[in-house]
Parts: sequence; structure tokens; C-alpha cells
Amino acid sequence: MSWWKLLIPSLVLHGSVCDVTSTLLEQYGLRGLIVDVDDTIVGSSDWDIPAEVVAWADSLRHTYTIWLVSNNFNQRRIQQIGKQLGLPCRSRAGKPSLRVINQVLATMGLPPQQVAMVGDRLLTDVVAGNRAGMFSILVQPIASERQASPFSAFQWRNNWLRQWEIWLARKSGVKI
Repeated sequence: MSWWKLLIPSLVLHGSVCDVTSTLLEQYGLRGLIVDVDDTIVGSSDWDIPAEVVAWADSLRHTYTIWLVSNNFNQRRIQQIGKQLGLPCRSRAGKPSLRVINQVLATMGLPPQQVAMVGDRLLTDVVAGNRAGMFSILVQPIASERQASPFSAFQWRNNWLRQWEIWLARKSGVKI
């Protein structure tokens, strides 16, 4: 497989994680989700989950196996977010490494083809999902509750990296 093909998500949603519905999952024959946390479930420094994300998780967790997998090193924060949603979670995943992804897939007891990797980043979430043979879904970042200034250094860096990833994908022929 050519390296740039790893950048091609199976599905691009122009909305947030809340647009991953049971209808969509059934359409693609999916039975499980591995979901990124930072900027997918909550803002990158938030501890409280938006009400619409809580409702989304409640609507899916009884029918689908859902795990939260984050590269974030703050294990206490990721565990608190998982607890609020009633979902199992792993921090320090090192995506696009497959070590934690494969451990979670084994725990889920589902073949990778029936699990979607959902996240807001190409070089971590989409690449990890594609490397594992999963269905990869690229979503838009969720708005932070803190509404950090778009001119803050952290926001600028995150936006710049996201735009660079998209530029790289398009230069490689990926249609996003």
C-alpha cells in the first residue's frame, strides 16, 4: 500500500462526532467504534463533555461497542471523560502506532473491518485506523467549551497542523 493511501479516510463527515449515527454505522456494517478524545469528544484541554456528545454516546453505547483511545498523556483526565460517558478508555496510545489499537480490538472481540476509527486528525486517527484495517471516519473538531482565542499559540499550532495535514493529503491526490 502506498503511504499516501493511509491518509485516505473511508468516510469524511463535515460535522462532529455526533454525526456518526446508528443509521450510518448500519449502512457500513459496523459494530464498534474506537473514538479519539481530544478535539473529537471534547476540546483539547476540557474536562467537561458537551451535552450533545453525552446524548450521542448514550444513543449508541447499548448497541455498539465503543472505546475511547487518546494520545493524551493525562491519564486522569481521559479516565474522567470515559467515566462521564460510561465508556472504557485508554490514554497514551501513541497513534498511529497500532499497539494500543490492537489491544482494544482484541478486547472488543470484533474484526477490524467491523470497527470504525473516528477522529479529527489524518496523521494520527485516520492513519492508525487504516493501518489496522478498520473503517476510518474523519470528523470536524468539536468546539472547545473554553472558546480559546484563535490567536493563542496552542490554537494556532493545532489549526496549522490540521491545515498542513489536509494540504499534504490533497498534494498526494487524496480528495478531502
